[in-house]
Amino acid sequence: ILMLSCTAFAADTYKNEPEGFRGLKWGTDFSAVKTEMVYSRTDDSYGGIGFYNRKNENLTFGNTDILEIEYGFWRGKLSCVSMYTANKNWKQVHENLVAEFGTPYKSTKEDNSYWWFGDITGIHSSLDAELDMGVIDFDSEVLTKQMEAQKEAKKPSKS
Repeated sequence: ILMLSCTAFAADTYKNEPEGFRGLKWGTDFSAVKTEMVYSRTDDSYGGIGFYNRKNENLTFGNTDILEIEYGFWRGKLSCVSMYTANKNWKQVHENLVAEFGTPYKSTKEDNSYWWFGDITGIHSSLDAELDMGVIDFDSEVLTKQMEAQKEAKKPSKS
């Protein structure tokens, strides 16, 4: 099962930081794009994130084929996008990301896990050997912080 990776990123910018994904800005209301979307799944994280595929989506990134793009809406607002690649195409997609956004931070704990930390958008690119595919997550920093704050507020207090 593919899990959402809406994680908080440090406030450090990179080049060409996007304000959303493919013409949709973070926080876009689902009602404004619902005719473009087809339901994919719901992730129970953060009280529920509905994922949708966009009709007539261009399934390439740069000049490389990808398998799927899912748009995540939390509380009816675009909060994240997940892009999936075949294992054999992940390296080229990752190179396209580097060309577009610059050199990422590389995790020392994971061989194929890279991060671009931004003020508006966080990006995580990884090759998942278990799933035999690449996963690239784009996350709204503002909405991720709101999601994390809600999660913290719901934790039982320690007495």
